[in-house]
Amino acid sequence: MAEVWFDPKSVLSLINELESDEKPFINSKIDDSLLDFSETVDQETSYTGWVQNRVIGQVGDMPNGNHDFRMAWETGFSLLVNESSVHCNFDQSDCYSVKTVPVIKAISGHEGFTTGKQNLTVTGHGFSSGNIQASIDGQ
Repeated sequence: MAEVWFDPKSVLSLINELESDEKPFINSKIDDSLLDFSETVDQETSYTGWVQNRVIGQVGDMPNGNHDFRMAWETGFSLLVNESSVHCNFDQSDCYSVKTVPVIKAISGHEGFTTGKQNLTVTGHGFSSGNIQASIDGQ
């Protein structure tokens, strides 16, 4: 899931004649992957100008790492304000506006071996990047 905060300012007054099932923003993308708001936004969702609005959308499986964000409105693309949209780690060696990470939904253990080892099945998404390392109990 991806959380998007936005302030449409006066753009909402420029948008008129929307169909009842349309949103004032056309889409939001992380790199070239569209965010899906169909589960969290409907025709009764409203937005207010000059305040922070929040929507949550589902993003598809993407490689882990830093990505670019874009939001298209009926009037054009949104402006990202770096002071509020860019985040950095403690020493500012890694700055980003969007970072994707793997998500673990479940870990299931099977019967172990007599040698003390055990196979685990990890389910979730975001494991496709190839640069993932996992350790359990320091091993």
